[in-house]
Amino acid sequence: MASNVPARSAPEVDFLRRLGTRERTHAEIAGPFLTDDERQDLDLVLRLAVDDGVTPKVERKAYALLVAIQARDAELRFLNSDERQTLQALTSNELPAKATSKKGGKGRSHKQAGSVSGGEFLAIVGVVVSVGTAIYFTNGHPHASDSAFWVGVWGVMSGSGFIGDIRYRNRKKHEYVSALAGLLVLGCWAAAAAAIVVLGPAWGFGVTAFLGFMAAASASLKVLMIEDED
Repeated sequence: MASNVPARSAPEVDFLRRLGTRERTHAEIAGPFLTDDERQDLDLVLRLAVDDGVTPKVERKAYALLVAIQARDAELRFLNSDERQTLQALTSNELPAKATSKKGGKGRSHKQAGSVSGGEFLAIVGVVVSVGTAIYFTNGHPHASDSAFWVGVWGVMSGSGFIGDIRYRNRKKHEYVSALAGLLVLGCWAAAAAAIVVLGPAWGFGVTAFLGFMAAASASLKVLMIEDED
């Protein structure tokens, strides 16, 4: 544990710690009742709580995990009555705010799950405009109009996959894209589009589109992962 972080806990983290202990005991007798993803998320929350303290990020991840466990328990009923009551009380609380003012002001209320943040809007626009721009210039290039099809294929596949990922993070994990991250993502996709237009005639538009858009998607995900760790 970091020596400069005061040790404290929160009801959500305490409940997950108790649930993890019971899950390990139950696994030895009748098998685990948490899924692999839930177990990984639980371990991550507990590790972050020890390393960094109960930060707003830890509280958001704990809350998202509790909501996921509650939804699955409603169908499978693997929690006992006391755990179910505690879980209901914890998920009835307001989701912790993602950011607070560094000047001592009140924390901003958390966005409703599923709503598009400003950074997410920039990221989505960057993907769509970049793919469209690459298709447009490829289609207008002499002797390369047939290659616009492959530019479109790789652009749509990579772009839709990335957009689907950030929407999933928003709805299920309550992780939002900041304006700075959105600008960086936009820059990644714009650079990919520029590389396709410039290098396409020499390398082949299809090959360049595949490499460029895949690289843009990978770099964009790295940007979001770095933001999550902050």
